[in-house]
Amino acid sequence: MATKSTTSATTTVTLAAAHKHQGKDYPAGAKLTVSLETAAWLQANGVVKPDEDAAADSAKTTTQESK
Repeated sequence: MATKSTTSATTTVTLAAAHKHQGKDYPAGAKLTVSLETAAWLQANGVVKPDEDAAADSAKTTTQESK
């Protein structure tokens, strides 16, 4: 019989606006550690700021491709 894993990958996100998460109010700028699925939903709904590391990586790639 297969068992369900209770571990899942998580990431830290920064709220772009005040938000209630799991019944608790958080101000804009707060950092939350959430599952990757929750992070994707929060980003798709404009609740979190874009990932600064990903944005920096994207900028580096664009700059390198432009050379």
